[in-house]
Amino acid sequence: MTTPVQERIAAFPDGNSLVSIEKSRLVVGNSEGLVKIYDLNQPDLEPKSVDIENNLTYLIQTRDDFLFITNTSGLVEVVDLSLLNQAIDIAAKTIYRSELALRTIQPIPMQNKVAVGGDDKKLVILNINQEKREFVVDKTVELNDSIVDLSLGDDETSLIISLANGDVKIFDLDVDEDEEAFIFQRSHVVPIKIHTSIDNIDYVVEHSDELVSTRIHATSNGDLIVPNINSIKILSSVDYSDLHELDASNTVQIVSTHLTPDTNYLAVLYVGGLVKVFDLKARSMEKSFAISLADEQLAINVQWSAHADLFFGTTNGEIVYFKGVIDIPATSNNNKNGTSLFLDEEAEDSAEEAFDNIVKKDKERVQQSGEDSMIIDEDDDDDNDIDLFGDDVHPYKRHKSNKYSNGSASTTSGSGSLNYSAGRSSKNDIEDLQPFSPGATPWILDSKHSAATGSVQRRYLGINSIGYVWAVRNLGQDIQSQHVTVSFYDRSSHKDYHFTDHFRFDLCSFNQRGLLLGYSGINERKSKGHIAKIYYRHHDTETDSWEKNIPLLPHEVVTSICVSNSNNAIITVGTSFGYLRFFNLYGVCINVLKVNPVYALVSSSTAHLFTVNQISPNIYTYSLIDINQDYKYIQQDVLLPLKRPVGDLQQSSDLIKGIFFNEFNDPCLVSNYDDTLMILQSWRDCNNSKWVPILNCHNVITEYGTNSNKKNWKCWPLGLFRDQLHCLILKNNNAYPGFPLALPIELEIRLPIQVYIKSDKGKKSRDILEEDEEEDELLAQDNEQEDEAIKELFNDNDPEENFLRSLTMGKIVSDSLNDDNITLDDDENDEIMERLTKYSILFDKSLLKLFADSCKDSKLNRALSIARLIKTDKALLAASKIAERMEFLNLSTKIGKLRDELLDDE
Repeated sequence: MTTPVQERIAAFPDGNSLVSIEKSRLVVGNSEGLVKIYDLNQPDLEPKSVDIENNLTYLIQTRDDFLFITNTSGLVEVVDLSLLNQAIDIAAKTIYRSELALRTIQPIPMQNKVAVGGDDKKLVILNINQEKREFVVDKTVELNDSIVDLSLGDDETSLIISLANGDVKIFDLDVDEDEEAFIFQRSHVVPIKIHTSIDNIDYVVEHSDELVSTRIHATSNGDLIVPNINSIKILSSVDYSDLHELDASNTVQIVSTHLTPDTNYLAVLYVGGLVKVFDLKARSMEKSFAISLADEQLAINVQWSAHADLFFGTTNGEIVYFKGVIDIPATSNNNKNGTSLFLDEEAEDSAEEAFDNIVKKDKERVQQSGEDSMIIDEDDDDDNDIDLFGDDVHPYKRHKSNKYSNGSASTTSGSGSLNYSAGRSSKNDIEDLQPFSPGATPWILDSKHSAATGSVQRRYLGINSIGYVWAVRNLGQDIQSQHVTVSFYDRSSHKDYHFTDHFRFDLCSFNQRGLLLGYSGINERKSKGHIAKIYYRHHDTETDSWEKNIPLLPHEVVTSICVSNSNNAIITVGTSFGYLRFFNLYGVCINVLKVNPVYALVSSSTAHLFTVNQISPNIYTYSLIDINQDYKYIQQDVLLPLKRPVGDLQQSSDLIKGIFFNEFNDPCLVSNYDDTLMILQSWRDCNNSKWVPILNCHNVITEYGTNSNKKNWKCWPLGLFRDQLHCLILKNNNAYPGFPLALPIELEIRLPIQVYIKSDKGKKSRDILEEDEEEDELLAQDNEQEDEAIKELFNDNDPEENFLRSLTMGKIVSDSLNDDNITLDDDENDEIMERLTKYSILFDKSLLKLFADSCKDSKLNRALSIARLIKTDKALLAASKIAERMEFLNLSTKIGKLRDELLDDE
């Protein structure tokens, strides 16, 4: 498989550039308000330029020489390309205006119409008068959500509508009554895509969640090509049922797709610049290569040319293209558009020469201006602006009906169609389970390697509080091996080491003693007799290392592995069919259990196994097993208060962001849905366990929204020790840690109990602000003071949070004293008692502060309620003196009675 060579056209110095190709015409639109039109048949000519509105969102050409453009200002602009060869300056003309941003537009050639949609939840269809080249609104159809994409059905008499909530509707253009026009409706088909951009679109950082493909293509036989988050589904033209899934094991988010004119080949662009070309007839991957761009820049759309070249728009103004990506016959009989996928041999040579001339002239212009946009920034620390892992499209029941029947199809989401009491997932649900390791990341392209030299990918197999394990592989070669490195934060305990991995391990667990790796078998999950594999070794020696094959059933994969840190360490392997296999450190299988499908495993230093199991697509349970007590269940199949973040593309769609035990062997989870750290309290008592949220990571990292420099920062949790979360800080809106790995930091836990809503007193219209600069300065001062107030509310001086934190953590630490599995020496016991004393003091101080504040505000009933929470005579005496000093004698008397009751109880 040869890798095509990358070429560039520096069409613009910066800004988002989108490409559209029709006939021999290459159109490049830029977000800074300009369109350039390249005529490939006349390479010596400079490109034509046309001014347009800023911040375009979509552009498309038609066969009858119209160029349509939408933007965030809510305008539809048209450029009449038939006037290009006339000696006049052509201009963009506004033909429709919406109050909200428009996101997509689709010409309907057979009916001389064009459809447009966007944030205002309306489908607008315009009629085209070809003779006068004029446009008029034909009809407006109200929808239940914003439109994110439009495309034509195979016969060009139906319109495929993708909505922001993931629903898809097919609209019959020949039906007059709007309520009868929808021939197909289904929920949860495409990824959820919520547009938040209202002017400039920053795909790299602020609006990276908008860079996900929702466009559906119709093939010549009527099948639908539907994008998931990171794979492509082919739906039947008869009943819209699933026929096939392309790239099912891929974890990288899809950005853009485009079909060849004969609908036989599909180009798929992924975040990070990965490109794959699929042969839809063979339903196989034809070619895979990578785009090389400057650091932090992204490719944002893809287009086929008539001679099998692929063109890509980018976020840095330039256009990237690859010549002759696929090789097929020069003509195709199966071509619904009446044009060949390829030009004839002479035309192809002419086009290639034209491309070369364009690039040559472009380079000359760049050199003359003293700029060189061809230089690639080799700093790849932010290459992982990838929002991956998981499939947001849930299984659903399919209603098999006639393709053109009226009414909507009856559909049910996966979570609603399954019975929880059955205790098992369907086959589709099981196949949706992916390998999970704490701290693991997707493969990330290395921008230091170009497509010409072979692309290198890297990923973290696992990251925890003691170190990290990462793998490197070369895409330019046949991927049969990868290089694995094990690194430690504390180099005095162990030395880093690395080795060549011939099994392509994709699962990982490690502790202070050794390393456990596993191959899940996911790439062969549909094969009979396929196997998984685990490998264990001590960090400092390979003497006792071993490998073990794990038998799998068809469609089964290993989903999680873990090794305990106890003296009698146990290795656990869980699968998507719910098999739990236990091994000692020398590879001897010592037990097998059957449970619900395993999502994640983690083990404590006391050989307590914490399991997360999937019941249905969005229902999960957890269990706690004491391996040392003959695999006794301490908690069994308790519902987990988490759900997958469907459609939240700034994060991965995994259920869990972090999973670990603290030093007292309490299970801890960080939800990927709300970025909240939870700790399991009272789990040692049967049927009494409860999850307590002790930190909202996002709020703390971003300083509760008061620091604009940190608004896109994220937290990558590693472990909880004492009252501090050990974590990595992800900057620049990155979803995953980059290379090299930053050192962990510590965040003080803070219970999420307070909320502060900023006032809108600083909001004014632009006109008013321009007229009153003095008022603008005053508002800026007010906003600064308000931000400081927010910080003060959430700092260590917040008595209400201090009170609840001391109470919560005091209970958790106290529970550890009653754990029979923990043997404490004198120093450890003294440390626990010291922490309990600290919590007790903080408890009393915070309540006294709340009491005093209530007295100052003359809220005496509130003050008395706070006094009733105080548990020590000393603190009650202090409260009584505060009341006396403020001359609330009646309150002081009531507190005296509380003291008497306290003494009687003792």
